[in-house]
Amino acid sequence: MIPYMDELKEEERREVTQIIRTLYDQTYVLERRYDRKTERFPMNRDYRLCERHLEFLQEYFRIGGVELKENRQLGIFYLEGMETIGEKLGRITTLYVLVLKLLYDEKVNQASTAMQVFTTIAEIHDKITLFRLWDRSNSRYLTQMREAVRLLKRYQIIDTFENGQDLEGESRVVIYPTIHLLLRGEDIRAILEKYSGQREEENVASAAEWTEDETAEGKMTGEEMTEEEIAEEGMTEERMEEKQDDDR
Repeated sequence: MIPYMDELKEEERREVTQIIRTLYDQTYVLERRYDRKTERFPMNRDYRLCERHLEFLQEYFRIGGVELKENRQLGIFYLEGMETIGEKLGRITTLYVLVLKLLYDEKVNQASTAMQVFTTIAEIHDKITLFRLWDRSNSRYLTQMREAVRLLKRYQIIDTFENGQDLEGESRVVIYPTIHLLLRGEDIRAILEKYSGQREEENVASAAEWTEDETAEGKMTGEEMTEEEIAEEGMTEERMEEKQDDDR
């Protein structure tokens, strides 16, 4: 391994070092990524570096118990055997990944030749509402959404056409085929069952709390009931006495 690096020019050594760091940092390297300036999907230089130094990189990662693999059909180099991105994602980002996967599958079936698909923030939110996965009335909704987008861009799951702080309903999003490696069919079913169930439990709990509060407000203690009954009886006696006086 060391002789291989020694044989490289200084610039090439820097490139190899950089691609190693990139793979450790983001797990995936795409063959093509969206370029905002040209609005195209040019060849990713990092992907070419992985191809050029593949044998060395695979041997390097194998020492640490990690496999560097290539999916030629999807155009992705990725690491397997280390902590996966799925284990790093929080609840909100996991839900976002689920919705993105559903949208990706729908749109790929409509245009089978495309490896990247396009959607909008509005479409993502519609899916979230449809499956009741996320309370959009939550005051932290927009903040959590932007954080999820930022993290998924870092791992080359998506890219946005607009700045992350300027995301609106019609803001466009490109979903990359890395979503296939991150989330499979059985994962989707498990997440839907888990988080849909949690949402229902939260709704039931909220309804129960509301009912208890209403009951507590409307219910009287035995002592309070007795006092009211006594007061009502007292008022009845007074009225009867007044009636008797009138009759006289």
